[in-house]
Amino acid sequence: MRGSMSGVTIGMELKMWFVRIPFVIIIALLIVFAVNAHNNRKINIKSIEGDVILKRLFYSGNCFSYEDVRSHVGIIDLSKFNDERMKKCLNGDYYIKAELVDLGKIAYNDKELFERNIGFCKFENKFYCYDKEIYALIRDNGILKQDILKMNLVLPMYQKEATGGGLL
Repeated sequence: MRGSMSGVTIGMELKMWFVRIPFVIIIALLIVFAVNAHNNRKINIKSIEGDVILKRLFYSGNCFSYEDVRSHVGIIDLSKFNDERMKKCLNGDYYIKAELVDLGKIAYNDKELFERNIGFCKFENKFYCYDKEIYALIRDNGILKQDILKMNLVLPMYQKEATGGGLL
C-alpha cells in the first residue's frame, strides 16, 4: 500500500526537514537583507539632474549638436558654440560653463551668475556643483576635429531668492 509510511520513511523525511527548514530560513533572511539594503540606499538626485542637464548640451540640436537633415549626436557644431545659443538652449535656474579645451572656446548660459556662484560650491546645502569632461567631435566648416568638452554646472538648492535671482 502506497499511502502508508513506515517508521523508517518517516524518520528519513523528518531528517530532510531538519535540513530544509534552516535552508529556507537562510534564504528568507538573505531576501529581507537585500530588500532592506536596497530601500536604505541613498540616491543622489542632484547628480542625476546635473548629468541630464549637461547631456542636453551635447545631444540636443537646440544646443550644440550638429544638424543637417538630422541631429548628429556627439558632434558639436562650432558655429553653435556660443553664449546666446546656450541661453536659448538651457534657460533655467542653474549656471553652466562649457569649454572646448583644445580650441579654447568657452560658452556660458549666464557668465556673471556662474562666476558669482561658483565659489559657493563648497556649501553643499546651498549649491550643488557638477563637473564633467567628455570626448567630443567638433565640426568646424565641414572639418571634424577632436576635442574635450569640459562642463561645469552650478545648481542652486534654495527655495527663496538668492544671489542668482531665481526660484527653484
